[in-house]
Amino acid sequence: MPNKYASYTWPFLFRKIILLGLIAFLAVISVAVFFGAKEKKINLARPAPAPAPDVQSLGESFTAFESSAEEGKIKIRADLASIDREDNQQLRGNVEFFQEKLDFKLALKTREATVSPGREELLAAGSVEVETGDLKLSAPRLTYKLKSGLLQAEDLKLTIGYLEVSAPWADYDLKEKRGRFQRGAVIRITGLKPPLMVSGENMDFDLKSGLIRAAGVELESSPMSALAPAGIFLLDKVNFEPVEIKLEGKSLLDWRQKETGSTFSHLKLASDKINLCRQEGNWAVRSQAEWAMKAEGSSREMEGSGEEIELVFEAEEKAAPFLAWKAALVVLKEGEKEIELQAEKIKGDLVTGKISLHSSARLISTEFNVEASSLEFELSGSSFLADRAKLEINPSFFRSSGLFFSKDRPMLATGREVSGSRERIDLSGQVTLWQGENIFLAGRAALDKGTEIIEFTGSVKASLAYSQAKSSVKKAEISARELTLLPGRHALQARQEVKLSQPEFNIQAKQITFYFEEQDSDELTGLEIGGLDRLSWHEYEFSSKEAIYRPKEEAFVFRGQATMKDDEGNLVEADKLTLFTLDDKITVEIQGRKRSVTILRRGK
Repeated sequence: MPNKYASYTWPFLFRKIILLGLIAFLAVISVAVFFGAKEKKINLARPAPAPAPDVQSLGESFTAFESSAEEGKIKIRADLASIDREDNQQLRGNVEFFQEKLDFKLALKTREATVSPGREELLAAGSVEVETGDLKLSAPRLTYKLKSGLLQAEDLKLTIGYLEVSAPWADYDLKEKRGRFQRGAVIRITGLKPPLMVSGENMDFDLKSGLIRAAGVELESSPMSALAPAGIFLLDKVNFEPVEIKLEGKSLLDWRQKETGSTFSHLKLASDKINLCRQEGNWAVRSQAEWAMKAEGSSREMEGSGEEIELVFEAEEKAAPFLAWKAALVVLKEGEKEIELQAEKIKGDLVTGKISLHSSARLISTEFNVEASSLEFELSGSSFLADRAKLEINPSFFRSSGLFFSKDRPMLATGREVSGSRERIDLSGQVTLWQGENIFLAGRAALDKGTEIIEFTGSVKASLAYSQAKSSVKKAEISARELTLLPGRHALQARQEVKLSQPEFNIQAKQITFYFEEQDSDELTGLEIGGLDRLSWHEYEFSSKEAIYRPKEEAFVFRGQATMKDDEGNLVEADKLTLFTLDDKITVEIQGRKRSVTILRRGK
């Protein structure tokens, strides 16, 4: 071949070889790109008789699929997905899982998840969040059974309505809204002001029924807290606020309030059964079992017990009335018993210290006891008001022995209304006061501890037994508008329209004062009579401005316009008349230029 042709052929072949090499390189690149794309699109659906679900690639690093089966419609999205040797579907990145049935929808988000073969179970880890209806749930790790709806989680937090629950471990059925929270679960109900905190060792939830059962319950809602071996919580099914809380076993409720000027600021209630419910924003507490209560204040304490009790704790840390049945309350001052209250029904207020007793009401103190159909008691002054009451006034009410009242036994009194305190007692309406044979009847009566005076007013009648000059016991009937016992003077004074009757004589006067022996309170030492209208003695009647009686001599002395009249109408007027009842002798003294004394004998 000529050389000119050889030189032309070589460049042509060279160019052809380069072109074929370029085509081969492009073909290799295309095949690599094609097979590389097929490795990133992993069909996560399990094989089934139906055609395989469509798989859509929404991004270079995003894989998703949908399927419908027995467990409902399933959607899964993840940044990265693969299938391991055990045929588990491994999901990484922004994992989203959706499940939908006719009456159930669930959305789950996490960082990592594993779906078991056959989609029986999903294991999620890394800031797991679950939503189904109004329920929101979060946990660092959980296991979810797709067919049954059962969820198991560590450090779970659940929110629905105003209900927030956290627990170190939980088994919960998302479809049935029931399960058990264990190892120290805590409930926080945010809709209440202040919020209610509840903790327990184990809690069984049934949110469809609005029911929670718990063991080892601790309850906290300022200013109230409670402890109980077990508790039942009935919840509102809309916001899941508590409608009623039942504490069972040896339960203790503790309440503190900051109301200034309150009689009691701290209360402890113990019972085997305590129920709490909400009433118009307040906590109402009721125990229908035997209970014991202790209240503490700045100056007093109160202890109580009974068969049933209700308390209402108002908002802003105040306490409203309490109601107790077949109850007894003991008021302590500086550790010493001051007052005891008993009744079939007791209503009280821990802030104001006002207590009402109804049906078989009793007030017991060291000074006196009261029994009444109803009784009002005020702790601030230890004062009371009783209706249709009977009193037993102890000898210790007065420092010294009262007139006609022995220190070795109590006085008794009744009245339609009785009021007073440890310093004074007032009675009104058909008042009766008595001890032994000594009886006083009046419209009103008052007993003052400081002065030891007993005052009777309004149609007073008294029946008294006394002695004189160591003689046998004498009896006297007294009526007056007013009558006063004056222990300090050892005297009894009757005033206004006074009448005194005894077997030997009868007296009508404006005022009579009885004086008694200091050491022997029922021994009469003298009488002072003012404005004597009439003294009847056998067939004689005497009158004078004033008169005295000397029991030792059994003699009356009349002074000031003294007169004596017998049954035949004979009249004697004198400056002074003296009647000696033992001797049947009367002396008549007339003041003139020369004193004249005449001695008269009865019947002569």
